[in-house]
Amino acid sequence: ADGPALRAALQARLDDGNHIIRFEAIEGLAVRGDRSVIPALIRALEQDVSLPLLDAAAALATPDLCDALAAAGRDGAIFQAHHGPVDLTDDWLEAKRACGC
Repeated sequence: ADGPALRAALQARLDDGNHIIRFEAIEGLAVRGDRSVIPALIRALEQDVSLPLLDAAAALATPDLCDALAAAGRDGAIFQAHHGPVDLTDDWLEAKRACGC
């Protein structure tokens, strides 16, 4: 599904206080090809890493995300720690490949 109402609803959640909702909104816009979400995705990647953010980066596939992806991986293996450690290294590498980093 796509359309102006859905995109507006996702845009409205980019500043949500709940990071899960915020990250899902970023991913939702990215998979719809909405490049206006790039600044929000960069800010999110500079603070955290999660599967929705990496999927969003891969969907947008733009070199504009390379610095933020590099910052997300500065410590080596990529782990999502919100619900226990989850290794996201392969997903991070895929996002970097998609973006041409």
